[in-house]
Amino acid sequence: MLSLGDLAVFQQSLDTYRQSVADRPIQVLDQTLKVTVSIGVDSQAASLSRLLHMADKALYQAKASGRNQMVVYQG
Repeated sequence: MLSLGDLAVFQQSLDTYRQSVADRPIQVLDQTLKVTVSIGVDSQAASLSRLLHMADKALYQAKASGRNQMVVYQG
């Protein structure tokens, strides 16, 4: 489990990555594609299986909330 300080640093790193992807359109032939990233995170899980399950739930919440964002599972 991450401490609150580690979680904050981890979240900031992920959000910086998310924003840097969104800020760099990709040129493919004659089209410019805007790529975004949705991220799901969980910091409370006691096992890898549970961590992946909760992060997946957070990911789908991020997508359902408009994409291009990070959601931390608060279960």
